[in-house]
Amino acid sequence: MKVVLSRFPQYVSVIRRLFLKSEGFRNICEDYTLAVETLARFESLPDAEYRTEVPEYRRVIRELELEILSDLQKERQHNGGNK
Repeated sequence: MKVVLSRFPQYVSVIRRLFLKSEGFRNICEDYTLAVETLARFESLPDAEYRTEVPEYRRVIRELELEILSDLQKERQHNGGNK
């Protein structure tokens, strides 16, 4: 959850609320964390610029961020705009 909190600091309370109540959201957060960590490992390799995994992980991360953001916005709206 720390990686998600650092990426979306404006949604801290919403992230915590969703993380507690939604297994699906927890799974997305776990996938996101794993993807971010894996991308960092690939980017640290000397041949990173030639590795096909780098753009693929960047794409996956963008897609997961959009999914997380959508869930966060829905949760915020559902709770009357409360942060």
